[in-house]
Amino acid sequence: MMGKLKEIKVEVTDIKRNQTTLHKILIKIKVENKNLKQENKQMREEMKPMKQQVEKMEKIKELPSEEKIMPSKSKLRGYSEEIYINNEMTRSEINVQKKIETMARKETKTEKKVKIGFQKSWK
Repeated sequence: MMGKLKEIKVEVTDIKRNQTTLHKILIKIKVENKNLKQENKQMREEMKPMKQQVEKMEKIKELPSEEKIMPSKSKLRGYSEEIYINNEMTRSEINVQKKIETMARKETKTEKKVKIGFQKSWK
């Protein structure tokens, strides 16, 4: 009977040691979890501006192409506020546009009304 009691006490002490080691491991895991949560929060904060930039880029992709915008930019002239469209033209396109503008100036000097569009002019 005494032998069994000793065995039970040894088992109980082993269980208590295991419990304390498991408790220490659990505490370490909780601390690590807390640190990971803070890291995750920080990464989310750092990613917010990047996410906004991606959203802006997606909106830009949805905009109509230059070929659709430039021919109809003359329709914007009637508005009270000034609206500008920046167009990145190639050298040859710039030269063609300059020639059209000089021809239009000559026409307006002879008191003719001329409208200038994207690589074209009309009366």
